[in-house]
Amino acid sequence: MQVVFLQTVKGIGQKNQIKNVSDGYARNFLIPRKLAAPATSVTVKNVEAAHAQAQADDKAEMDRVAKMVKDLKAKKLEFFLKSDVRGSVFGSVSVDMIKKTLHEQGLGVKDQVEVLLEHHSKEFGEHTVQLRFHRGVTGTVTVIVRPQPQQ
Repeated sequence: MQVVFLQTVKGIGQKNQIKNVSDGYARNFLIPRKLAAPATSVTVKNVEAAHAQAQADDKAEMDRVAKMVKDLKAKKLEFFLKSDVRGSVFGSVSVDMIKKTLHEQGLGVKDQVEVLLEHHSKEFGEHTVQLRFHRGVTGTVTVIVRPQPQQ
């Protein structure tokens, strides 16, 4: 019997997958537990429509992330750190500080952004920081570290 899985059944089938299973397994286990439904022309069309919609949504999401990566490349994040008279820096720019600033500026709010910072920035000047979004999409942002104005 051909069925459409309504939920993922480990080792058997994924959600929205159409698969042949034995008649008894379908009638006695999958269908009563609402794990699958018989594959009729209507359910097959619904699954195909769901696949097409998922692909369109995925393409739109990838386009949005690509645009964000392009915008981030031109972006500069500025941080002010305390320093002494000789220019020694007190503190550093951390991953959390960069993430917080990105979110405050509305970048990466929906996304899980991974900041790839080898070590905390403890030097004044411009630093290029790698960012990784979902599905391996990467980008860069410029971080500028400046001395905090003396009071």
